Amino acid sequence: MTIVRILFLSFLGSAVLTGCKNKPSSTVSTKEKPQFTVYNFEELEPLLNRDDNAIHIVNFWATWCKPCIEELPVFQEIHETDKNIEVLLVSLDFPDKVDEQLKPFIRK
Repeated sequence: MTIVRILFLSFLGSAVLTGCKNKPSSTVSTKEKPQFTVYNFEELEPLLNRDDNAIHIVNFWATWCKPCIEELPVFQEIHETDKNIEVLLVSLDFPDKVDEQLKPFIRK
């Protein structure tokens, strides 16, 4: 379990988040794609530890993970069709790759 936590903390530098009301660190938006917010782990942790009896879907993914990318449209559809479900997409891309890989991927 310790190795899982270490890996989680090591790779979790950025998150793709939909539907959060906290003040964002950085926000990117395009006309065609939904807005997303980039959080560091300290900002993301409270979102993962909420006890509000709501339905939350948390999906960990990465731009280099083909199966992860293939399932992203499903999460987008859930977000668009059921406003009672909060979808939280957490990118496991390295923090130093956010501008270089993650943001361009989301803009596509």
